[in-house]
Amino acid sequence: MTEKETLYLTEFKHNVEHQDIIKGLVILNELPEMLPDTRLKVLAVLQDSPQSYYLLLLSEFFALKTDDLSQHPELVELTKENLRKRPEQANWFPSKTACTLLLQLLDEVEDEAKMAELILTLGEIEAIDAVNPLSEYLYSGSWILTKNSIYSLGQIGTKHAVLHLISRLGSDEKVDICILEALAKTGKQRAYKALTDYLGSPNASSRTRAKELLVDLGKLALPFLYENLTRSDPDILIHTLNVLGSIGDSQAAKPIRQFLVKSSGNANVRFAAYEALGYIKMPGGSFVLATGLEDEDIGVRTASAKAIDRNFDMILDQGIRNMLRAQDEASRELIKIFIDAESLKVVSALTDCPFFKKNALEYLEKHAHREIKQQFLPYLKEHLGENHPALQDLMVETEKPASKLTIWAVDDSRMILRMYRSMLHDLGYDSVNFEFPKQLCERIQSERPHIIFTDLNMPKITGIELAKFVRKRHSQEDLPIIMATTQTENEDHIEAVKAGINMIIKKPFTKKLLQESIDKVS
Repeated sequence: MTEKETLYLTEFKHNVEHQDIIKGLVILNELPEMLPDTRLKVLAVLQDSPQSYYLLLLSEFFALKTDDLSQHPELVELTKENLRKRPEQANWFPSKTACTLLLQLLDEVEDEAKMAELILTLGEIEAIDAVNPLSEYLYSGSWILTKNSIYSLGQIGTKHAVLHLISRLGSDEKVDICILEALAKTGKQRAYKALTDYLGSPNASSRTRAKELLVDLGKLALPFLYENLTRSDPDILIHTLNVLGSIGDSQAAKPIRQFLVKSSGNANVRFAAYEALGYIKMPGGSFVLATGLEDEDIGVRTASAKAIDRNFDMILDQGIRNMLRAQDEASRELIKIFIDAESLKVVSALTDCPFFKKNALEYLEKHAHREIKQQFLPYLKEHLGENHPALQDLMVETEKPASKLTIWAVDDSRMILRMYRSMLHDLGYDSVNFEFPKQLCERIQSERPHIIFTDLNMPKITGIELAKFVRKRHSQEDLPIIMATTQTENEDHIEAVKAGINMIIKKPFTKKLLQESIDKVS
């Protein structure tokens, strides 16, 4: 070793000992001029140096040499070897350098776990130049590599990264759900548009996840949901209205109101619109809600009654009083609808109307489901007086009549559950309602009804998944399951039958349809 070479080595050891970055950079810059043996010794000193100094020195060095890595092969290999062991160290280096080195490693390693780790690291450093290479792993056939590439492309979040994710949608439920979750985190409008477009997916589980993610996005998703209201597909319209209702933002009232004015020939769509408005406080134009009370479909009328209760004002109060002036059978049916919809504000406000009071009390006392009576009793006490004879009659416990069958109904729509409760009660059945499928799954482990009615599109657990769970314990003959759905997708229906659904009926349902379906499976 020449005197100059010895000086290089001695100086570098001194730099390391005193944590001198500037002078250390000078020595590293001279590496190409050193003899091979000296270079190896300098690199050995570097590798044995404290990690904090080693990382800081190399990060500064590569920041200066970003476009000239080929001139320093030994440092590149040393850095790659350390990144192979600890990929998280990539955060210390310039993004372009780290991306280049990690991609080289990704091409070299064969261990799947290590590949997955490197893919994840590329996302964590938001390596823009890695988008195209990462997109190839979306089709790797390995779940861990596919999942990590989805995560990393979502973390990078550029236009091209988002487009690669969107183009991968549609072939696998598990992959789709992972992509949807990544898209929701990108903060990109194109990603939000893809989520709203996905409401038209034929897959119930991933479609339901898209709805949940849109609800979580809240106001950010509103412009794209409004755009969906111009679509003609009834399934997309229903899912869009469901999401708008769940978000519950008052800004959505006007677009939904305008949508209703244009009207829809599909009762399920109209129901979804009024149901959504039942969760939204309208800043104005609430009069349009009264139109739903005259709808031909009982479900739409019931949803309208609940939306009116949510947005009850003087205009609606007067409008309803005008509708009751005829004091005929249609007027009595309207009172029943308000009570079955649990429209507490409306009932309280109209108790000063003799016709309304008389018919409301008669229905509550003689016909309403006990749960409805319990809901209205405090309000009727307040308006009629504690000792009113009719209220005393309502508070008398009566022996529960024997039921023909016990029927369970599960649906994430409270309005649909109210309709089940009212209709099944009128038909003489004892019903138990579940807003969340998980509750039914827990209860069925210790109890068994005669029949289950289920929705298809529910959060967390779809109707198809619920059926699969029930079928692990009860056969189709032992416990019939009837699916009531708005969904027109044939793929969903095929999967439902495979899962053990006995019968599929279309919403909106009527008492007659419920009875006919019960008769067929009993």
